[in-house]
Amino acid sequence: MGHEGSATLLAFHSPGGSVDSRYVKAIFRPLRDDYHIVVFDLRGCGRSEVMGSPSFEQLTADAEMLRMKLKLGQVIVAGSSGAGYLALEYALRYPESIRGLILWSTAPSHTGLVTLRKNASAAGLALDWGLFERYWSGHCVDNADLRRAIIEFNRLNAVLSPNYHPGRHREKRFWRFEMHNYAMQEQNDHWSVESKLREIRAPTLVMHGDQDWIIPVDEGRKLGAGIRGSETHIFKGSGHWLHAENPHEFESFVREFLGSIGDSRDHFLPAN
Repeated sequence: MGHEGSATLLAFHSPGGSVDSRYVKAIFRPLRDDYHIVVFDLRGCGRSEVMGSPSFEQLTADAEMLRMKLKLGQVIVAGSSGAGYLALEYALRYPESIRGLILWSTAPSHTGLVTLRKNASAAGLALDWGLFERYWSGHCVDNADLRRAIIEFNRLNAVLSPNYHPGRHREKRFWRFEMHNYAMQEQNDHWSVESKLREIRAPTLVMHGDQDWIIPVDEGRKLGAGIRGSETHIFKGSGHWLHAENPHEFESFVREFLGSIGDSRDHFLPAN
């Protein structure tokens, strides 16, 4: 969507069997009059077919193939939470394909259930931890199990992120518990790019809420400190969904960043 002659933003959605590109399309819709926004359903998600193993390596290779097929040139890659993991992987695997990187509410390594359990306990919430263990470890037994986990997750979200109102994001979901399980197991298998952050040379915008109850704000600070020359903004009072909790501030920082990197590669840092 948007103007094809302008800078292209390629936005990932989080991997898993209950999300698809409609979510990120809604996030970046306000930019469509000024930028070319490209979103797509990861393999096994949304309207995409279930083909092969949706590993991070394969999913980023799919994105690169799409970029080449559409003749997009260099792109600004964006992602939050689990989609941020993919954006980081893409930036490291295909450094010549990116012009910039936008990361929010994400981390250089997977924090998983530990953070969620800690914050839920601090809030005094009684949850079905067996269900959450299956959800977070990638062992949902069927689509009904995945749906129950999402309902429980949203109940927790209503307490810990009171300023987040899903509203328009409540479209019909495509439920594929096998894809969810694979994605979560991929993340939980000691996933980390923390030691490789210095390899990223593209201009990078990092945003994080200081009240994020899923991925702690210190993880965002790690990204900012690890990626040389990156620009980091901490949103006071915002949780994991800062794009929805503070949409105007989020859009302002994104627009400012996109305007700052322009069309040249002069902003890239030297390799050494």
